[in-house]
Amino acid sequence: MNAKTNVSVNAGNRSLEFQLPDSARDVHCAGEPTDQTLRELVLHAVQQPLAFPELSLAILDDDRVAIAIEAGVPRGPEIVRELVVWLLNRSLPLEQITVVLPSSALDALQAMQQALIEWPALRIVQHAANDQEQLE
Repeated sequence: MNAKTNVSVNAGNRSLEFQLPDSARDVHCAGEPTDQTLRELVLHAVQQPLAFPELSLAILDDDRVAIAIEAGVPRGPEIVRELVVWLLNRSLPLEQITVVLPSSALDALQAMQQALIEWPALRIVQHAANDQEQLE
């Protein structure tokens, strides 16, 4: 049986607890990660997600992809930007990608729009999880 390590991660205004196998990669950054380091971390996450195959194996040509992100995630807009670049490099059309933000996060919406300004056609929506009318 694989050994497990408990890890606590602060994400925005929440603390998340994970139980990881000891073989999981542990990355520490002194201060803010550079753009290159952030790109490498995002690439590693999509190529080697925990307990899942590589993300590119799960996306078919006609799939729609939603990137949901909580307000307050450190460097969230930059992470989303790297995910969009990764998806576009895999020939997923821009119109099949949607970024989903919480409806209460006006600052997050503005920051996301700025980070993704080079793709004006990219759909960015705000969603209220407790609003039954927004469920499709």
